[in-house]
Amino acid sequence: MKGLCLDGGGSLGIGQAKILDAVDITKFDFLVGTSIGAANAAVCAMQLELPLTSFFHNEMPSIFGGHWWRQYKPITPRYNDDNLNRALRGIFDSVPLGNVKRPLFITSVDIDSRKLKVFDSNDATDACMPLWEVVRS
Repeated sequence: MKGLCLDGGGSLGIGQAKILDAVDITKFDFLVGTSIGAANAAVCAMQLELPLTSFFHNEMPSIFGGHWWRQYKPITPRYNDDNLNRALRGIFDSVPLGNVKRPLFITSVDIDSRKLKVFDSNDATDACMPLWEVVRS
């Protein structure tokens, strides 16, 4: 079996996007992603006709923009997540994780328990979760 694993890196995911736009994803049996790599992997697993680079050019300025003071306040997140949530909902709508066309695994961490969580598109419990929320986690 061949898998494709995509890591995180925020707006640097555009590098992955440029490569993925030119790669035949059907050669991979499953996809794995974390952070922005999860979003890229989910688009590929859904086999959406979405040029990934256009997503980055259109959405990243609003996702990583905001008030300058947020970057210097240690107790608040650096970026507001409203724009990211809106962008992910715009791509994945209300599609559940189980509706992807290729097996998809998304890694995340439960901050409270400090435990790794791997969402699996073939797991009955995970499959009913909205894909955009799984990508966001």
